[in-house]
Amino acid sequence: MIAEITDLKPTSILSVVPKEFFIEIGTAHDEYILSGNYYEWYYAIAKFFNPRKILEIGVRYGYSLGSMLAGASNCKTAVGYDIDSYVENGLNISEQNIGAYIQTNAKINLRLENSQGIQAFKEKFDLAHIDGDHSYEGKIHDLNLCAKCSKIIILDDYNFLGEVKRASDDWLIENHDLINTHFILNSVRGTLVIVMK
Repeated sequence: MIAEITDLKPTSILSVVPKEFFIEIGTAHDEYILSGNYYEWYYAIAKFFNPRKILEIGVRYGYSLGSMLAGASNCKTAVGYDIDSYVENGLNISEQNIGAYIQTNAKINLRLENSQGIQAFKEKFDLAHIDGDHSYEGKIHDLNLCAKCSKIIILDDYNFLGEVKRASDDWLIENHDLINTHFILNSVRGTLVIVMK
């Protein structure tokens, strides 16, 4: 599975997503945007699994979501949650930029709401991306939340933050009987991919 996803990974995200989508080019975010080893993985994962319905917890400016939508040609719905704590008006900017620069027919529904206050989603998803609360408890909560509603889970910052890695490792051990497989992609900050049974 890793080899197949790697084969779908573009050399640069800018070859599949217009440069104008990434409004922070020329800032410290070039570490991700221009690395060739970050948003390219989101594109490739989405292209491989080809989800019809995507969930994202932690949207910010929508770079990951936009990259996934660019890869997921059959996506019909994308739902995102954020509390706009990193950037003011981030969800509105995300929605506008996705509409302007990402070629997708998916209906975009971005919600200003904290996932930590949600106990379960009523809807099901094909793929969920977790990049919200980075505390140990917050990450466990979001993993539990997504495991109930999505077969594929992507988790960011696995190798970057100790609490994220510790929470993820503990959750994987605790829930091993519910998991088909999991693997770590060597992205800029480490990307954990979990395939549920």
